[in-house]
Amino acid sequence: MFGGIKRYFRKRFIGKYIQHKVGSVLPDLNKFPTITVLIDSTQIGDCKSIEAALNRCFKTKRGSIVVFSETDVLPPVENFACVIPGDFDVFGHLKAGKAALIDSMSSDMFINCNSIQSDTFETDYLAAYFKSPFKITFCQRPFDKMYDLFIDTKRDQDVVSQLDVLSKYLKVLNGYEK
Repeated sequence: MFGGIKRYFRKRFIGKYIQHKVGSVLPDLNKFPTITVLIDSTQIGDCKSIEAALNRCFKTKRGSIVVFSETDVLPPVENFACVIPGDFDVFGHLKAGKAALIDSMSSDMFINCNSIQSDTFETDYLAAYFKSPFKITFCQRPFDKMYDLFIDTKRDQDVVSQLDVLSKYLKVLNGYEK
């Protein structure tokens, strides 16, 4: 029963986000952007290599990693924000404490590397919730219009490889490489 309510309110929230979305702004890589990366719980072991890739590929001023888990049980993760189903209320919105944490993580670029596709749209809801002017995804999603850049990669490709591909794309788009 609550799945249907959550699905309805999340679709409505995402729809409003898409409707009011203004033009995208390509981040200037020379200004050392702040970047937030959303991963799923199966990718927790890669957090250190993801941080290293962010610094290597983008020379970030600040990189944040957010881990999404479909279960309330999550292995301990140090220095990373975690979002679990218990962080959402009955209507599918983030609870106040987690919403404040996500609000404090605004960045120049949001990258959705999460490979989990659920019928309650948690990851798309999170992507819409993050206050970032440029949003990127690597998987086909139900709400592709909310992302500014979609790069079609293999589903089993690891996050570090995805970040390398993204870095090359953004350098070409910014005119740094041909």
